[in-house]
Amino acid sequence: MRKISKVILLAASFTLFTACSSSSKVMAPSDSKSPEKSSAENNSNSGSNPIKGITVNKIKYEDVKIQELKPNIKNKFEAKKSYKGFISYKDEDDYWYIGIFSGEKKTGGYNIKVLHVEDIEGETGIVVEETGPKPSTIVTQAFTYPYTVIRTKDVVGPIIVKNTLGQEFKDISDIGKAID
Repeated sequence: MRKISKVILLAASFTLFTACSSSSKVMAPSDSKSPEKSSAENNSNSGSNPIKGITVNKIKYEDVKIQELKPNIKNKFEAKKSYKGFISYKDEDDYWYIGIFSGEKKTGGYNIKVLHVEDIEGETGIVVEETGPKPSTIVTQAFTYPYTVIRTKDVVGPIIVKNTLGQEFKDISDIGKAID
């Protein structure tokens, strides 16, 4: 009888500790066409110093083909394509054009695309995915310059561009300018 009560007590303790130590949240899928706010939970048990979350708003953007750009904007982006980084340009219609460059590659098969653009506490955060050719793929044997251009009206604060590995892209607006 003692063994049975010990086993029941042990099972109840294990269940209690397991149930108290794990938590999960299910979030509804977001609609990328409308801005959303999300924030970390406030800790209501901490009295007068609650933990505040980070506010994130989705920013609407569109991919732009290089052929669709006005000549002056196209020339600015074409001049930077051999460098790794990004540049931004605001036109007279208050659109921001942001070009993100992977830099010079020795072969074809490389690509870069924007995954999402967000306003994160007053900074415009852009995440890009860079891909390369698979080892067995036959690719062009020539230098290539993968880049992408997006357009938005909703840039806030400084622009921060990172790839999916967390590596930050530098603003290369000043690279290549003549010194007066």
